[in-house]
Amino acid sequence: MEENIKQDEQKQQADKYAEGEMELNVPFMSNGHEVTSLRYNFKQLRGMEILQIRGSMKGMSINQIPPEMAFDLFCAAVERTMQRDPDKESIRAHLSAMDLIEAVERTTLFWSASVTLGLTRISKA
Repeated sequence: MEENIKQDEQKQQADKYAEGEMELNVPFMSNGHEVTSLRYNFKQLRGMEILQIRGSMKGMSINQIPPEMAFDLFCAAVERTMQRDPDKESIRAHLSAMDLIEAVERTTLFWSASVTLGLTRISKA
């Protein structure tokens, strides 16, 4: 019973970080309009997308997510959620340093919560 409560809490934590909207400190132009916020939803990404992004990080533990990978995942989640407007390349080219740090932190929180939930589920098996 206690394990189920713990798993439910971990799922709520992962869901909390899975999607949201990030208001930009420094807006940028994309396709002729000003981008002032970025919506993202990591749940819309597919496993192969994550594996392709992770492919360049060979040898790392699944528990770790380096900043480069976190940023790539964030860009992919934004691109999918916002239907490619802005696209990954625009985000990479124009996102300010302050906004990049926040994007990486949001992704890292999601990743950590998801790994913790996965490990709990596996330990119950």
